[in-house]
Amino acid sequence: MASAAARGTLAQALSKMQSPDKDYRYMACSDLLREVTRESFDKFPSRETEESAMDAVLKAVFDQAADVAGLAMKCAAAIARRGETTTAERTTRALCASVGEKKDAAKRDAACMCLKTIVREIGGFEGGAREGVLGTCAPALATHVATAARAGATADEMNVAAEAVDVLHVMMTVLSEMPHARLSEEHSAKLQETLLKHLEHGKSGTRKRAAQCLALLATFMKDDMLNQTVNMVMEVLKDKVAAKKGKSDLHTFVLGATARALGYRFGEYVNEVMPLLLRVCESSTDEYDEEVIVNIEGALQAIDNVVSSCPANVQGDEGTAARFACALKYISYDPNFDDDETEDMDTYEDEDEDVYSDDDEYNDDDDESWKVRRAAAKMLSALVGVASEPTLSEHYDDVMSKLLARTKDREPSVQLDVFSVIGDIVRVGAKFREHDPESKMSAKLRETTTDVIRIIIRESASKSPKTQVAAFALLSSLASVFPSILSDISDAEIRSSLMNIVQRCVGDKACGSSARIEALAFVCSVCKPNNLEILEPYVRDLLPQIFAACTDKYYKLVTEALRACAAVVSVLRREDTGAVSAENASQIKSLLDAVLTKLDASDEDQDVKEAAIHASAVILATLNDHINTQDQSRALGLLLERSRNETTRLPAVRAFAMIAGSSRPMDLSAVAAAMTSELTTFLRKANKSLRESALAALTALISSHRAALQDPDVVPIVVEASTLLSEEDLHLATLSVGLLTTIVAAASVFPKATQETAKSTMPLALKLTRSPLVQRQTLKSLQELYKNLILAGVVNFESLFEALSDTKDIQSVDSQFVAHSLAKCVAAACVAAAAIKQTMSTLLAKLQGVSGIEAVYTLLCIGEIGRLTDLSADKELETILFSAFDSYGDEVKGASALTLGRVAVGNRAKYLPLIVSKLESDSMEHQYSLLQALREVIVVGNLTEDEASKVLTILYGTASSEEEGVRNVVAECLGRLAASNPSKLIQDVHKRFAVSASPLEKATLISAIKFAVLASEKGELTKIRSELRLPEFMGAISDEDVNVRTSVIKTLTAVIHRESTLITPLLSDVLPKLLEQTAIATELVRVIDLGAFKHTVDDGLECRKSAFECVNTILDSCGGLVNARDVVVALASGLGDHYDIKMLAHAALRKLSAGVAPNSADAVLANLDAFCEPLVKTFTARVKSDAVQQEIDRNNDLLRSALRLVYSINEHAGSASVASWKTFNEESVVGGKENIAEMYARIEKENE
Repeated sequence: MASAAARGTLAQALSKMQSPDKDYRYMACSDLLREVTRESFDKFPSRETEESAMDAVLKAVFDQAADVAGLAMKCAAAIARRGETTTAERTTRALCASVGEKKDAAKRDAACMCLKTIVREIGGFEGGAREGVLGTCAPALATHVATAARAGATADEMNVAAEAVDVLHVMMTVLSEMPHARLSEEHSAKLQETLLKHLEHGKSGTRKRAAQCLALLATFMKDDMLNQTVNMVMEVLKDKVAAKKGKSDLHTFVLGATARALGYRFGEYVNEVMPLLLRVCESSTDEYDEEVIVNIEGALQAIDNVVSSCPANVQGDEGTAARFACALKYISYDPNFDDDETEDMDTYEDEDEDVYSDDDEYNDDDDESWKVRRAAAKMLSALVGVASEPTLSEHYDDVMSKLLARTKDREPSVQLDVFSVIGDIVRVGAKFREHDPESKMSAKLRETTTDVIRIIIRESASKSPKTQVAAFALLSSLASVFPSILSDISDAEIRSSLMNIVQRCVGDKACGSSARIEALAFVCSVCKPNNLEILEPYVRDLLPQIFAACTDKYYKLVTEALRACAAVVSVLRREDTGAVSAENASQIKSLLDAVLTKLDASDEDQDVKEAAIHASAVILATLNDHINTQDQSRALGLLLERSRNETTRLPAVRAFAMIAGSSRPMDLSAVAAAMTSELTTFLRKANKSLRESALAALTALISSHRAALQDPDVVPIVVEASTLLSEEDLHLATLSVGLLTTIVAAASVFPKATQETAKSTMPLALKLTRSPLVQRQTLKSLQELYKNLILAGVVNFESLFEALSDTKDIQSVDSQFVAHSLAKCVAAACVAAAAIKQTMSTLLAKLQGVSGIEAVYTLLCIGEIGRLTDLSADKELETILFSAFDSYGDEVKGASALTLGRVAVGNRAKYLPLIVSKLESDSMEHQYSLLQALREVIVVGNLTEDEASKVLTILYGTASSEEEGVRNVVAECLGRLAASNPSKLIQDVHKRFAVSASPLEKATLISAIKFAVLASEKGELTKIRSELRLPEFMGAISDEDVNVRTSVIKTLTAVIHRESTLITPLLSDVLPKLLEQTAIATELVRVIDLGAFKHTVDDGLECRKSAFECVNTILDSCGGLVNARDVVVALASGLGDHYDIKMLAHAALRKLSAGVAPNSADAVLANLDAFCEPLVKTFTARVKSDAVQQEIDRNNDLLRSALRLVYSINEHAGSASVASWKTFNEESVVGGKENIAEMYARIEKENE
């Protein structure tokens, strides 16, 4: 209830609104609006007050004073929102009646404006008030529109209908963006009927608006009404096509706009709509006629909208060729000109042959055929954007030749669109090239690069600034896709012309900033190794133009010019020669001055500052031997000053890291101490990037410029860097260990700092070594640190060995990881201290009386020492290791196997034959352990041909073992061995696979290919593509045996993770077969009768789980190549499967909902009906009453995963139009169990 003060304010405002003074009325409206919109305002004191307020406001809506009327309209919307439902209904009824005012146009306009204001605010109305407003407004406005559709309608009725359509358009626009607000089915049907009639009989100026309303109305039509609407529009279009007369643009517009509004829902009409739209184009004559132009333009725009909105429905269908042909035909539609000669590619270089030159006498001011050409260009852009690589490659020659010819179009807007389409082709080609470097599309694009360059050269002299920008933007895009573009141009004259126009554009202010920026971006892109020799002759003339650009007032241009300054350094001093020619050396002084001028300026934009810092660092790091001492000192001083400024601190630190780490060291003695002090303080900052860069800079400084530093300068570094040795951030810890190792390695220069490591570093390093999270690079860094500490004499080996050997605090869960880390560090320190003999004696003696983690640790220490040195002199070692195979506990057996393998690495000549002979014996007792040992030897590699042959014989002999663990180790051994000589060994694997009759052996051989890929260097994989024989191995995904299929899927996942380009050419064939494996195979489900109860075993579970994991990997690595519809349909089955599969299905569907694949969000929305039932079961499933905490946590994780999927889908407005999904949300999510609603609320809050 309103307070006394509020009641007084309302009464006073209502009283003033009756005043004859317009200022009083304005202030009264303002006071009323402020009072009603207050957050604390609940409702009016009484019903009478509310009605009185609305009556007064409605009167003010028609006030003669425009400012009073405008404020009154806002008041009306506010009162309708805060008041009773009946008040809102009464208001809209009164306003709709005023809209029908035929004689008083001013009153009609005011009523329309007020209705629009109310409708725009309808999202904030309560449900009842909102439905009341819509239920009153829609039929009344429909009636007004209908009066103009009858025969003999008067001009006043036409005007009323026009105003009503305008209000309806606002209403439809607002409702299309509000999933929770909808018109009733009855009102939708009435509006549909009325608007369709208005398309034929309404006022010409409002028909387009009515068509837009009809398209927006389709977003919340039921399927039957939508079918009726689309069919009615299509029938009218068919009649017009058959008659070959009359304008059809409105009806084609309705189809296109409806497709754009509906997205995936329009897909089912594509097969009927597309041929009809093409017929509209074909039915038009080739002679110039305004009606023909309007019809063709409308049809082309509609096709553009349908293609863009329903890409999955138009990809690869039979009409693709017809659509490309249509676009290519009309992109040159110009009935007033015979442009055949423009198709001749030989005319590109001859400006005198331009058929659209200024000498033409034809005046084309009234020629609107350009609209058709522009619509065709946009349609072609849409077709290119959704086409698959095979489709685009098939049509590439025709499309590109036509586009290159049309770059001479006489209409500038068409010319820009043509350049835009060529740019789209370049970007699509880059996408295909990213997935497959040998793609056919990429090769075709490279072949036509020279032709495109000719066009760019010609249009760079265009009188239109926009055309110049488009030409240089295209040039920049080409260079980003093909950095070796200059070397690809075989014609030296064209190359020279290209560099001349770039040079002219960079330095000519008349070209405009945008074109100059694109030209500079091109320079940055082509300063790559393949082009350096070609670029060098042009540098002398290009650099002055870049320097001039650095002085420009536009910060974006200056930034790009500074980046070009940094890029051109690689041309001045080429990496292949390392020398700087005398001619290039003469430019270095000017180059540095241009950069330092911007570096010294304090009032520059942040982007300019960062670019200047980077450019100065590149110059100093690369060309310092050609820079005098004074300039070096100036540059270093400015960089030091920038490091003290918070906004430029990070780029300055990175600059110091680059300079200090340069392969051409410069004298930093003048700034080294100050720089070290600044960098040390940065190690305490919260900014992680700053700390990382500071560590890198300090490491480079101490490594390469230690003579410029004093011992006291380095001690604080040890103290600060030691504090970063924590498992909380292992990357920082690794960098810190590397820095400390560098300091210790220079112990003779920094003795105090080195001694400080014993106090500050050692305790934290030992603690870090015991972390189960420490792996790979961090562990290698720690090994180097311990090694250098021993060599520097900071710590003695005995005390370090004792500290590392303390295993009592190691938890059993983490024991294996920690024991491996400790053993590697002990081995590194032992070898550095040359204490191998006594250490081995200690370890072997200790091994006799320990068990568990102590035994594991001791064995691993022996293995790591054996890996680094030859232990064959120890006669007892062999016996001890083999006896450990009989120990109790798998951990000890595994450690003994690893130890044997690592000892064999140290002396392969002795131990490898021993391992092979043991495997060849009849006894299979220790087969698994021996194979593990063999794997350690193979991992190191370098086996001779004879050794490899013997090992292969053993591996092939055990490839069909019944033991899964044995097969896994055999597969890894085979794969790693094959990776060492893929041309021979992978072929052997393939031959054996082709003739094998054992499913287990085939599964092992396929897994071997997985390990071969994982063991190969990433850059080398594309070189051995043919040797991998992936098509043959992937073909086994349809094998009868589930183990074979599982192996294929796991191999597929691993290959995509490692190098997705190996799989992308096969994806179209493999993906459908992969999706088949996501379904439950009933023949693999069996029930075991255990008497008192029955147990169900699903032998296909592992295969399905692998399939879902593989789908997730494909979406992450090459989602742009998948058919989203097929993937979503397959994933839906996983929502009701096993726990692990549900989690994977949720993750994959979230990615698809986020648009990871083309049209994937629409595909998810199209299948929401299939999601509801399994998700309801997930939410309503009960946890057992005696469930342990782990089971409860797993269930909560599953619920959160499912709710995140629901949230990602609900983010799409279209989800609310699916009735079953809306009901599911209301009953099972928001209105479901209390814990579900709370979880969902938290997820919503997390994503705010």
